[in-house]
Amino acid sequence: MINRICFIVDGYPSEYRVVNAFVEALVNQMVDLGKDCCVIFPQSVNKAIKLKTKILPDVYERKTPGGNSVTVYCPKYISYSSTKIMGINTAFLTKASFQNAVEKVFKKLNDTKPFDAVYGHFLNPAGMVASYLGSKYNVSSFFAYGENGTYTIDYFGAQKTSELVKSLNGVISVSSVNKEILIENSIVSEDIIGVFPNSIDQRVFWMRNKKEMREKYNMPSDAFIIAFVGRFLDVKGPLRLSHALNEINKNNTVYSLFIGEGSENPTCENILHCGPLPHDIIPEYLSCADAFVLPTLAEGCCNAIIEAMACGLPIISSNLPFNRDILDCENAVLIDPTSVNDIEKAILLLKEDNLLRKKMCASSLEKAKNLNIENRAIKILEFMNEHQR
Repeated sequence: MINRICFIVDGYPSEYRVVNAFVEALVNQMVDLGKDCCVIFPQSVNKAIKLKTKILPDVYERKTPGGNSVTVYCPKYISYSSTKIMGINTAFLTKASFQNAVEKVFKKLNDTKPFDAVYGHFLNPAGMVASYLGSKYNVSSFFAYGENGTYTIDYFGAQKTSELVKSLNGVISVSSVNKEILIENSIVSEDIIGVFPNSIDQRVFWMRNKKEMREKYNMPSDAFIIAFVGRFLDVKGPLRLSHALNEINKNNTVYSLFIGEGSENPTCENILHCGPLPHDIIPEYLSCADAFVLPTLAEGCCNAIIEAMACGLPIISSNLPFNRDILDCENAVLIDPTSVNDIEKAILLLKEDNLLRKKMCASSLEKAKNLNIENRAIKILEFMNEHQR
């Protein structure tokens, strides 16, 4: 029986910055289910300096919704990025530096009280390091494959990547599409892959009273408001959405909430909020909205969409395969994410059809019931127990 788990991640929330909140949600749930979990999150010193982000303490604590504590170990390392210099693939140097930082902490903790499993979140480098530690320390090893494409495979190539994870006991894939990617590239055998779509903590994400939330945040009570949550980058589509809203607002009035940050800042009229928010405040803002729009080009399994569903929002998003596991015509208007015209028409459809919005709201809430983090954590633990050494 797996009880003590070490999570290896390349990003984790702290009091200074919220990153990979979905990983913390899984860790929190496992801890609240009674598992003994800790997190090793190596921080790249040179990246922190370059991005002007806070250098984190070597150890810090996080609280779960259930009132338990999670210890996060934050050793420092140097990132060499992932490029080629004079024929040398620097991704190998980055992985080695990351792995060395992780192992120093892991060995001390494991010597004190042995782990039953090591769990890397994302393939490179955390999943590769989990495989290495599992083999060296005779611990069951797993990784979660939640990437939005093959880029973490491409760093080393499929053959080398497969060699680096050959000791894994199991893979937690966030979607059917991601499972297909692993199989098609011969990364691991199909029989050790389980599909567990991302889920939300329903203690945090649930539908609030729209009128009360709009009053709380001084938003117009009778406006039609759409919400976007994600990085402000082309892959997520904030500018495509912004352009669509500019067209709409020539003859209509639609307000927007852009929750996130990045290099592509929206410039449309009637923006009520633009920027990041604390993770526990996001559901309150989502509850102010009438619809959620994310014209994304690539996902593993999108947490932001599931969070919006749990807050009772109709979804406008991509008609691409990565959304198959969570969206259909009952709760979403599926569009070509590259088409500003498609985005515009979908928003106007929901704005003008109140009955359709209500039906999609009910469907989103119903589908979200099956995507709660407690069920996912239990199923992942069952999978890990079935595939342990």
